[in-house]
Amino acid sequence: MLANTRRLFRLSSLKHRLVLLTSVLACAAVLLTTALDHTRERNAADAHQRVQAQALTAHIATLTAAGVAANDTGALNRTLEAFDSFPHIQRLVVTDRQDQVLAAVSRTPRGTLAPDGQTQVGAVHISRSRDLRAPIGPIAPTGWVHLSLDAPPRPPFFTATTALLLALILVVAALAVIGILRRPLADLAHAEALASALPAGTLIPPPRAGALDETQALSEALLHAAERVRQAQDRLAASHARVRAITDAALDSIITIDAAGCVIDFNPAAENCFGYRRQDTLGHPIAELIIPPHLREAHNRGMAHYLATGEGPVLSRQIEVLAMRKDGDTFPADMAIVPIDLNGAPGFTAYLRDISGRKQSEQALLEAKSLAEAANQAKSDFLANMSHEIRTPMNAIIGMTDLALETRLDDEQREYLTLSRDAADSLLSIVNDLLDYSKIAAGKLDFERIGFGLRDCIALSHRTLKDAAERKHLSFTYHVAPTVPDHLVGDPHRLRQVLINLIGNALKFTESGHITIHVGLTESTADSTELKFSVEDSGIGIAKDKQQLIFDAFSQADTSSTRRFGGTGLGLTICSQLIDSMQGKLWVDSEPGKGSTFHFTARFERASAPAAPITRPAETDLGSLRILVIAGNEASRSHLTGMIESWNMLCDTCASGAEALAGFSGEGPEVRYHAIVADTDLGDMSAFRFFERLNAHALAHPPIRLMTANAGQRGDAARCRSLGIQAYLSRPIEPSDLLDAILLAIGTDGIQPLITRHSLREQRRRLNVLLAEDNKVNQMLALRLLEKLGHATHVVNNGLEALAACESTHFDVVLMDVQMPEMGGFEATAKLREREAVTGRHTPIIAMTAHAMPGDRERCLAAGMDDYVAKPVQPTSLAAALAAIVSGDQRVVHREAAAAVASRPLTAFDQDTLLANLGGDRELMMQLATLYLDDEIALRESLKIACSGGDLQAIHSAVHGLKGAVANFSADSAMAAASALESVCRNGETERLDHAITQFNAELDRFAEALRGVAA
Repeated sequence: MLANTRRLFRLSSLKHRLVLLTSVLACAAVLLTTALDHTRERNAADAHQRVQAQALTAHIATLTAAGVAANDTGALNRTLEAFDSFPHIQRLVVTDRQDQVLAAVSRTPRGTLAPDGQTQVGAVHISRSRDLRAPIGPIAPTGWVHLSLDAPPRPPFFTATTALLLALILVVAALAVIGILRRPLADLAHAEALASALPAGTLIPPPRAGALDETQALSEALLHAAERVRQAQDRLAASHARVRAITDAALDSIITIDAAGCVIDFNPAAENCFGYRRQDTLGHPIAELIIPPHLREAHNRGMAHYLATGEGPVLSRQIEVLAMRKDGDTFPADMAIVPIDLNGAPGFTAYLRDISGRKQSEQALLEAKSLAEAANQAKSDFLANMSHEIRTPMNAIIGMTDLALETRLDDEQREYLTLSRDAADSLLSIVNDLLDYSKIAAGKLDFERIGFGLRDCIALSHRTLKDAAERKHLSFTYHVAPTVPDHLVGDPHRLRQVLINLIGNALKFTESGHITIHVGLTESTADSTELKFSVEDSGIGIAKDKQQLIFDAFSQADTSSTRRFGGTGLGLTICSQLIDSMQGKLWVDSEPGKGSTFHFTARFERASAPAAPITRPAETDLGSLRILVIAGNEASRSHLTGMIESWNMLCDTCASGAEALAGFSGEGPEVRYHAIVADTDLGDMSAFRFFERLNAHALAHPPIRLMTANAGQRGDAARCRSLGIQAYLSRPIEPSDLLDAILLAIGTDGIQPLITRHSLREQRRRLNVLLAEDNKVNQMLALRLLEKLGHATHVVNNGLEALAACESTHFDVVLMDVQMPEMGGFEATAKLREREAVTGRHTPIIAMTAHAMPGDRERCLAAGMDDYVAKPVQPTSLAAALAAIVSGDQRVVHREAAAAVASRPLTAFDQDTLLANLGGDRELMMQLATLYLDDEIALRESLKIACSGGDLQAIHSAVHGLKGAVANFSADSAMAAASALESVCRNGETERLDHAITQFNAELDRFAEALRGVAA
């Protein structure tokens, strides 16, 4: 039974399910209606009986009123028994007011009413009875009548009529449902047939007319879908046909395999390449067909790895493999493998191309290249060896010729030997070019990586060819921009070789006029720098269409140049190769008849430990020095003036000795010069004659005297001493030598031996300096100043790090900031002096302080320091302090920053003063500005935090740190506001604190805005 019921409810037919549902709903409706009618009839019968019983009870109460009043029990019993004809009455009881039974009758088994003798109203229990009570008496009850009636019989709920009606309704409902659903079900069956035909693309006739809208729409949608499926299948078939045609016509082998590695497609090109027929390969493992045996294991591992991870190192890229033909022959092939989808399973298509012919061609090319390189190497080796063999006797010829020229010769002999030496020099130059070119071709040209001084290198190049320039009466000068760093790492010999080659060309093609070397800065970082070199001449020039030709090997602008000036045509080619190796480029600007300028760039590393120039023995404010330059040659005068003005010195010039002497004639107010720099040739007289005539003037303030010469002559030193000339420098004059000579002569008032290039070298000493400074701007400034002074510097950020550095390394001097985090300068000095009390070794310490207040030097000395410099640190102040430490004489006069500020109007940022302090180094000024702006937020945030806490000591420390950074920029207004705020903090003037902070922040904003214009 249960199984049949389950099968019934598992009917899959929509028609059967709808009939069953309709029947169940109809039965439920009939049963519900019958139940409602039965309930309504029963309630009506109950209500009718209740009304009749109440009326009967009231009637009995009326009939028994007299008997109750008379207390006549017998009369009462007779009255009650008279109601025997009412079959529903089961018991009647009459009571008095106290419910004491006066008379009582009950239905006997015979169906009659008879007295029951019970004295209690409820003594007789009657099941399924209804009890009523009515008062006896019209106004005040004298007793009660109690009536018990049995319940009327209830009609049956489910009758035969009801069952018949229910069956009839079920039959009618089922027939109605079947009739209504017959057409829609037929339409659904048609739609089902359409859906079943979709995958196959079979066409089904459209639905019949009269179908429901829904089924009509469904059928039409299915018809459209069927049409689209058919069209897609047609396109897919056409695409497959095209792919097959392409595959069959492809020149490359195309092989498709499944996840098991078995072939499922093998195109005709693959048949021709591997020697298999397509039908012989289908279903066979690819590894057994085209992969050599020793590579099959690797192939299987790769397949397994891809199937496990979905990744493959050779997929979707071209690789070179070794393939195998049917006969076992192997050949190289280019292969690309692409993963494809094979009905949800992974597959692969491999594209292979036989590259045996290409490999053979490549091998032939490699062999030919090797033969050519071997031949070229043999040629280069031969040239290198021959050049070396020729150089040895040539050097001997030149040397012996020079020795012969130093002996006594008549004019004819000297002329012959001079011609021989010049010819030997020319031949040696040609041999050198051939040697370098052969080294370049042979790959044997090595580059050194050593530290060197750029200006020394330029000066040496200048000195090498200055005699040749003098013989042609050419002005030959050089100029290095002040911003160009001097201490570099690279190959100075190769740089000098390029310069000498370019200068030599300029000398060769210039008959009159000048040759000038310019060096400028194009790019600079913390680690490297790129420089631009220019060699300018006033020679014959080069035509535009010939300018590229001159850089080719063995080429010159025209053949007449070779006949007239000589040369191999290799010089510029060698220069170009050398410059390429220095990460630069070479080019030329020229016009015929107007001269040429050869430019080249080169990149060098910056040296971490530069060579040291001389330390200055005393502090001197360079901007206050006034120098007179006298030179008859304009190029020499311009060269000297450029160097002096780059140090912010005041410079006047004269083109002749007479013009200069006129200024000392006494006819006008005497111009006080700190020094006179006179060239050997003053045009109208020699420098010696000028100084002789100058000595005849009684000068109130005689200047220091310096003389420059093209070449030193015997007896010049004695004449200098006799004329009171303090310094004598021969060309080429290096800027550091000229500056050192001026400052050394001024600092000693000329009371010392004659200053020459050699004496400057002997006095030079390089110091190992420890810089303890926490502010990044101050660090950079001090580092650059120390670098320019030639000292090696190690940087630490606080006193603790300074102590650790001094423990591990010996320093010649320590530059110590006074206020630093973790440990300040005074505390670090005290700790260091405690150590030195044990070791017995003394390290000089120079304090750096931004206070610049009276008594600072005494406080520093009391703390154990040897000297101090005020911030902002001036180059001359620092040089003087270091010189005093070296010499042991610490009687140094310090320029107070406060006095300097008071002497000029307050400004947000004095760019001119800053540039003067930095020696005209605009690059350094921009770097300092950028560094301050980068750190400004952090510096001002520390002040903000200190102000929010209200701690005057913390505010003072934060202001001092900002003041130390700002002081470097000659920011007078900000410095004044900082000093005012420091004073408020020191004196505890809390009522002025907010105003002082606001004023300081406003000045910092002004200063930062001005500084952004410099950093931009």
